[in-house]
Amino acid sequence: MGTAAIPALPWPHFPPVPPGFWGYFLGSFPVFFPDLLCRLLGRSRRCGAGWRLHGNSCYSFSRRSLTWAGARNACSDLGAHLVVVGSDTEQEFLLEHSERGASYWLGLTKGEEGMWSWVTGENSDFRYWDIWRKDPHRQLKNCSTIGGEGRWVHEHCWERQRWICEKPGNC
Repeated sequence: MGTAAIPALPWPHFPPVPPGFWGYFLGSFPVFFPDLLCRLLGRSRRCGAGWRLHGNSCYSFSRRSLTWAGARNACSDLGAHLVVVGSDTEQEFLLEHSERGASYWLGLTKGEEGMWSWVTGENSDFRYWDIWRKDPHRQLKNCSTIGGEGRWVHEHCWERQRWICEKPGNC
């Protein structure tokens, strides 16, 4: 009894790979893999319990009140920072998810030279100051809050307010 010969299958022909392709592909793998993984796991797992996803950031809205420094430290303990508002859509998101009538600390403070800057070191021209509010002590207030109507207000840093933490969204 003889063995039957298995016919050879033709090897598929692929076009040649351009030089450097595999290095580029493997080098970009760490960049797109986490995003792919996040899509497969679902958006809800990007932020964790108690956080809300908007764009590429996660936000936590406090229910307690602390001084500005206390709120900054509370965010830091969570691997986050006080919220930095950079667009109209982000401003609308914050207003939509904050409790009406409550004020929340922003990550925006006034330095010794009188210039406002974010806790991340960024200087932004994006502002929603309540320019109609009369406050004779405004120049003495070096911290900022976002109120229930979405306007930003100068506040004393030692006052107790709720706060919003922000961190990058990831899996």
